[in-house]
Amino acid sequence: MKLHRSLFMCFAAALISASFAGVSPEAASPAGIIYSKNVSLSCAADSGMLTFEFPGLSGKKETLVAKSFFPNTIKVVKSDISKSSVGEVSGVLELSNGGKASLRMWMVNSWTAAIEIKTSAPIEWNADFGIVGAERFFGFGERFNALDQRGKKVKVFNSDEPKKSEGSCYKCVSYFMSSRGYGFFLDNPSVATFNMGKADPGSFKLNYTDTEFKVYFIGGKSLKGILSAYTGISGRPLSAPPRWAFAPWKSRDVHKNQDDFEEDIVRSRQLDLPGSVIVLDSPWETSYHNFEFNRLQFKSPEKMFKLARDYGYRTVVWLTPFVNTENNIDMVGINKGASPNYEEGKRAGAYIMNADGTPAVVEWWKGKGSLIDFTNPEAVKWWYSQLDKLLSYGVSGFKCDDGEGQYVTGLKYHDPEVRPERMKNYFSYLYDKYMYEYITDRTAGDGIIFARSGMAGSQKFPFSWAGDNIADFTAKNGIKSVVVAGQTIAMSGFPFWGHDIAGYQGNQTPELFVRWAQFGALSPIMQIHMQTNLGAWSFGDEALAIYRKYAKLHTSLFPYFYNYAHDAVKTGLPIIRPLPLLYPNDSESAVQRYEFLTGEELLVAPVVDKGAIDREVYFPPNNDWIDFETGVRYKGGSIQKVAAPLEKLPLFVKEGTLLPMLPEDVDTLVDPSEIKTGGAVTPNNRLRLLLFPKKNSLSASASLKYENAHYKLSDNGKTIRFTGKGNTSRVELVIPAPPFKAVRKGNVKLSFEKSCASLRNSDKEGTCYNSDSRTFNVFTAVKGDFDLSIIR
Repeated sequence: MKLHRSLFMCFAAALISASFAGVSPEAASPAGIIYSKNVSLSCAADSGMLTFEFPGLSGKKETLVAKSFFPNTIKVVKSDISKSSVGEVSGVLELSNGGKASLRMWMVNSWTAAIEIKTSAPIEWNADFGIVGAERFFGFGERFNALDQRGKKVKVFNSDEPKKSEGSCYKCVSYFMSSRGYGFFLDNPSVATFNMGKADPGSFKLNYTDTEFKVYFIGGKSLKGILSAYTGISGRPLSAPPRWAFAPWKSRDVHKNQDDFEEDIVRSRQLDLPGSVIVLDSPWETSYHNFEFNRLQFKSPEKMFKLARDYGYRTVVWLTPFVNTENNIDMVGINKGASPNYEEGKRAGAYIMNADGTPAVVEWWKGKGSLIDFTNPEAVKWWYSQLDKLLSYGVSGFKCDDGEGQYVTGLKYHDPEVRPERMKNYFSYLYDKYMYEYITDRTAGDGIIFARSGMAGSQKFPFSWAGDNIADFTAKNGIKSVVVAGQTIAMSGFPFWGHDIAGYQGNQTPELFVRWAQFGALSPIMQIHMQTNLGAWSFGDEALAIYRKYAKLHTSLFPYFYNYAHDAVKTGLPIIRPLPLLYPNDSESAVQRYEFLTGEELLVAPVVDKGAIDREVYFPPNNDWIDFETGVRYKGGSIQKVAAPLEKLPLFVKEGTLLPMLPEDVDTLVDPSEIKTGGAVTPNNRLRLLLFPKKNSLSASASLKYENAHYKLSDNGKTIRFTGKGNTSRVELVIPAPPFKAVRKGNVKLSFEKSCASLRNSDKEGTCYNSDSRTFNVFTAVKGDFDLSIIR
């Protein structure tokens, strides 16, 4: 079977068209088609176009069409299509440049079609796809400039450019979703450029050089479904992170000595600031990286780590993937020359090499060194033997800094299949992968990484953070840019993410610290980290009190975060959920940049303007939204100006929500058995359930991965039944309503107490009315199945 150029262009042009359920082969061009009941990928011989047909979010037939693919200098001179069926087409092509290409198109599942073309030598791939109407594009990794990348030139190249983050990214992902209802995933780590209508408003263009073109085209009934399908291909978190990771983190750019480290631990507890994680950033070694503590800086690291554990903290330690030939001396006790283990690593074949077989030496901000060759199993084994030096201290995680492509200059890798042009991005994936596998293996699943760089697939290894941002309110690289980045990384399949409160570089003000902390409280990770090495106590009493309030809120929301953490493992969906992800057909949701949902019940509108005491909030359609603090109700589909004095984060709960929380006195999420001093309070098997009801009903329900429990309120107008199953020693149910006539648990009538505070601080089951918050509270124990009647 001969395949002339127009037919090959149909396949190779990688156009995919969206088709409704049930495309019949008779209706297609004789050139070829693969299809399912939902989508099809077809090729028209007369036009040389590849078309992906999909239903679109509105259910209306949509198409994505590729206008071109190969450069004009390359033609197909001979072809052999060896396999053709409903679900797959494959063949071999001979090209005019003397090379060969293999071609395959296949249905991955009923919603996803894929194309793969491999050439015998690298070529420049140039794909040109049509843009339709007001189409918007979401994804591409952690982007600081905009949620919608329409009209942008997007480079997929991991780089550390903290002063230019508007156009760069630490975690670049070659995946995006269209508001028309398709996903596009270039499954290739090479540095690529997507021109999303900037050069030509009617098309988006993809350009990169490699031997392989592999693209997945994903249809779906919703953007959530498309994103979930993408993570099903690129990977989902391997497990939910340990519970302790969801309490606030305290970090400094530098702990200059042991007193600094101990202050973060002891002072936080003295000031009633919850937290479970201390980050030991650089420097802490005598060389980068020999993993030997600098005892001129820290006299007794053993004592430091023990103190952290005793006070209810886990320690995360900073590192990079270098072993240095020369060290910058940024602390007394650091050796200027080569790290003592450098030659040992060289003998073990641990480093990426130059073409001549010598280790590639790179200049970086801590000196000069060589990167670990993570394609070499022996190099990984040697690297692990170096990390093992920290095991006795009780390290619970690693802050995996650097790893961006600008440092990856080597040309020779142990794995002969690895192409250097792919390693600019792929190195970060391998770095994250092997660090995650090490710490989870050594801690029996009780460890994490905190990575700055990454690519498609790195979402499997929690956590990541937004890199080096500026301490200001700007959209260039301040808090506004980070609020956007949290949403773009979420739209790219990363569920576990955080950032530096209140901006890494620059001079933090009390106002900026408070506003950034409020944003951090509704992020999966809430971490203080600044070059100025400040703490919550550095900004005055008012800022300290406000930070305490939101650190407690973040900790209290752990059961809610944990539900969505497990959802991420199961579905690949993020914890931060931008409005366009949940309301893609709502035009107003599509243009909101500075508000988002945490999960699907909490609407977060952080204040991102200096000096602001109010802000406009768009309330998504189809539901009313209730102010978390005041109980004021706002109609969905409306834009309202809401008060936002410094102490208030505009936070709203979807009506009909039974919100699971911990008591506000919880200090840490580590296991109680670890705490030896400091009086840190743990959840101790306690739970609060806050009802945010619909207008005419107090019915609601909640299922919890935390404690593996479920609760339900059923309101028939006369009686509310509170039922479910769990194993919680103390449940506080909070209902915004006047006092009820009686509450019965089986045949026992619960007592009514005048003081909610005294009841909360006892083990007694009973009820009370809080006149300040105008809520009726029920306190009970739940052991297995339970059934309470709340009688009006």
